[in-house]
Formats: sequence, structure tokens, C-alpha cells
Amino acid sequence: MAHDVLRWKQEFDGFLKYIHDWCAEQTERVAYAYLSFSSDGLKLFLLTHGVDYRFDFDDVVSDFDIELDKKFPKCPGEVMQLPETPVESLTSFFDPAKAFQLHGE
Repeated sequence: MAHDVLRWKQEFDGFLKYIHDWCAEQTERVAYAYLSFSSDGLKLFLLTHGVDYRFDFDDVVSDFDIELDKKFPKCPGEVMQLPETPVESLTSFFDPAKAFQLHGE
């Protein structure tokens, strides 16, 4: 059992690094990235620059979601895109105080 936990932790650490690195490559589009936990699994929220939804980024986000599922099967979840918004407005999607901020200042 401990071996399974260790393997999951190693995969989760790789998952976090992969997201961080991917977001660093997408800085022109991605302002912030938050990872939250829910009863449905992990939820990654990508906040794009600007107040408008980036329809031109949908396919990239979908491909990234699929890529994460394939590379990190022990870390099931989903990726969602949101326009950049004040932190207090994010509470309708997740609790920023309990989420990991993986990208942005």
C-alpha cells in the first residue's frame, strides 16, 4: 500500500510540474492556473488574460486536458478555461484559499 502511495505522489509531483511548465509556455494566453480538489476529482482552472472568454484557445485547452489524462492516469480531473477575474469572484468555481496556484503572480 505504501508503494502505491509513493507511486501516486511521484506521479502527482510530475503532474504539477508538467502543468507549471505548460503554463509557462502559454504566458501570452494564461495569466493564472489554479488546481483545486473536489469530490469529482482534480479541477485545473486556467485564467486567460482579459475579461473575455478566449474561444480561440478552446482546442488548445481540450488537447491539454486529454494530454494530462494520458500522461497522468493516477491524477484524474478536468481542465477549465476562465477569463481573468478578481480572486473574490472565483469562489463560485473553487475556493482560492484551498487551491494550489501553479502559475501567475
